[in-house]
Amino acid sequence: MKSTTISFRLPAEMIERADARAMEEGRDRTAIIRAALEAYLDAPTLTVEQRLRAVERAVGDLQRRID
Repeated sequence: MKSTTISFRLPAEMIERADARAMEEGRDRTAIIRAALEAYLDAPTLTVEQRLRAVERAVGDLQRRID
């Protein structure tokens, strides 16, 4: 697959975390960021209704913990 160079800003802490993970895995920063973006893009997109149901379930769980 052909690649294109892009430029964007990230918080320094995020770059440090990416670099640490890259070192742990013996990969470079680009590979780590590419994998994270691929995982995000491959994740299913939830509808508003699905998100609302998830929030409602979480609220119910929290309410049961309080009671």
